[in-house]
Amino acid sequence: MPIQLALIVFFISIVIVIRSGSVIVRRLSRVARFFQISEFVAAFVLISIATSLPDFFVGVLSALHGAPELSFSNIIGANIATLTIALGPAVILARGLEVSSSTIRRETLYAAFAAVLPIILFLDGAISRVDGVVLLIFAIWYFIRLISQKGRFPEVFSNSDVYLVNFKEFVRDFFVLAIAAMFLILGAEGVIQSALSIASSLEISISIIGILLVALSITLPEIVFGVRAVMMGHKSMVLGNVIGSIVVNSGFVIGTTALIAPISVPSFSPYIVGMIFTAIVAAMFILYAHTNKKITTFEGFSLVAVYIIFVFALFAFNGSVV
Repeated sequence: MPIQLALIVFFISIVIVIRSGSVIVRRLSRVARFFQISEFVAAFVLISIATSLPDFFVGVLSALHGAPELSFSNIIGANIATLTIALGPAVILARGLEVSSSTIRRETLYAAFAAVLPIILFLDGAISRVDGVVLLIFAIWYFIRLISQKGRFPEVFSNSDVYLVNFKEFVRDFFVLAIAAMFLILGAEGVIQSALSIASSLEISISIIGILLVALSITLPEIVFGVRAVMMGHKSMVLGNVIGSIVVNSGFVIGTTALIAPISVPSFSPYIVGMIFTAIVAAMFILYAHTNKKITTFEGFSLVAVYIIFVFALFAFNGSVV
């Protein structure tokens, strides 16, 4: 399609993805409140999966369209964005985020490992179907383990937050979820088709489109959720969503994509900056979470600054490609 039309379709599709993703997050939050689920586990299991659904559908559809490298680059960019501009603003708004629980600090280690695991598997130049199975097993094991330890996350939504008061509203929420999911699939299809057209028309590497443009756009639900969670007084959900989203992205999204279409690229060059910064932000995440039992406001600003540096480094390194 013409570049002008591709850009219009891309931005309209992103709006559809973000709006439908927000609806899903909001409805699942109501379900979590109704069942009095632990805030941290709700953010891990329900909200993190919901905010990662755009990445999942982009990954699956890109594999079906024969462009699995778009999913891989998107997840690299999304993981970096989640650990920086999704977490940083929430920390700044909260004036620091407590990480006092040793259990939660341990979960940050799993998140950092999940972020770098696809990169480790990619060092041979491909993520095969076997690698995809490894990623899926890790994600499934992680969530089963987390749910089995839900007693360690006692904080639940307060009674004043319970909005679901009868079965009729409960059914309505699931009906709305189904409609939102359909729009999400439609939006993801538009993102894939337009991104491929933009890359072709501008002769830009599809990996650059995925790491920066698609990843940044699709990470907006995590950014908005983090800020809203702090504003509503549910600070514990911020880390739960961040950690859960990383595990979902790296495990379920890339794993499923690799099963459908193994990810193989002729050159590491477009991914080097993203791979390096993934390791950097994962290390920063561990360091910040394990020092002083708190991610400070200054550290929140530094996370945002790292993302800005990442964007400049990405274009500087790939200048000849762009």
